[in-house]
Amino acid sequence: MGRNKHSLPFLSAATLLPAFCFSCASASFVKETAFGYGTMWTVSVYGEDQKAAEAIAVNVGETSRLADNLETGSIDGVKGINEGKTVKASPFLLGVLKSALSMQERTQGYFNPFMGELSSAWQSTLRQGKTLSQEEIAPMLEKAKSTTLKIEGDMVSKVGEGTLDLGGIGKGCMCDLAKEILSESKVTTYLVDGGKSSLLLGTSDSKGSPFSVSLPASSLKFEAKDCAISTSSIDQQTYLVDGVKYSHIVSPVDGSAKCLYDSITITGQKAGELDALTTAMMGMDLDKIKGFCGQFGCKIAVLKDGKALYETLSLH
Repeated sequence: MGRNKHSLPFLSAATLLPAFCFSCASASFVKETAFGYGTMWTVSVYGEDQKAAEAIAVNVGETSRLADNLETGSIDGVKGINEGKTVKASPFLLGVLKSALSMQERTQGYFNPFMGELSSAWQSTLRQGKTLSQEEIAPMLEKAKSTTLKIEGDMVSKVGEGTLDLGGIGKGCMCDLAKEILSESKVTTYLVDGGKSSLLLGTSDSKGSPFSVSLPASSLKFEAKDCAISTSSIDQQTYLVDGVKYSHIVSPVDGSAKCLYDSITITGQKAGELDALTTAMMGMDLDKIKGFCGQFGCKIAVLKDGKALYETLSLH
């Protein structure tokens, strides 16, 4: 797994933002930015509550530190859990952790939040133009599969030797929090952009119009409003070794980093759920992907080499 979902330039400024601005040309414009989850976030609100945009920007930074396993991470978050501490989790972090465990079960292990060690090993090895052997993969994969969390109230500790990594779900859960803030403030015209791969859309104007969305490197176009959009992509993290394409997305089932698809985009209502699902789907065959689409009630586009292998998003 180990997915950094920040790489896909998925909703281009040329296709989304002008449409959003044009329909709100006479309204006041509020834009807040913040850095978190390894990417720059933009919160755009038109003609409505500025405080909501500010609150979202603040939460991006604060929640990111809790979800971060790097040196900049908070000892009261994932970093502390991976160091073997029992952490008193914030309500946000507790929700993300519970969602991660739930999605691990619901995807039959195709999403696994404990793939941090194996993901890091793959990236380090691929940067050297090499690949991991099955003998190297096996022990790290076993750690990931045999690890879980002990949650008692708001106290959380790790059971097992796998490395907790919320890269495949954290940004989506932040989008879910943003949706709560916007809803409480009765804001309806907005775009929350978490690095193009985790997006939250309201309406594009006060009349309730949808956004026009185009997927890059393809001819697919669709309209969307009042929903979340999630994408997993190998766009900027692809490695070619001995004629085989690999990426930063590692399968929790067999430990492989081989690329099955270039990107998977899905729309739905729960951004955290969608983030975990696109991560999981990058390691599934198409029949299994179709089955999970039915189970989760989402629309999807699976792309490879500029072509849609399967899609239910586009306008016909």
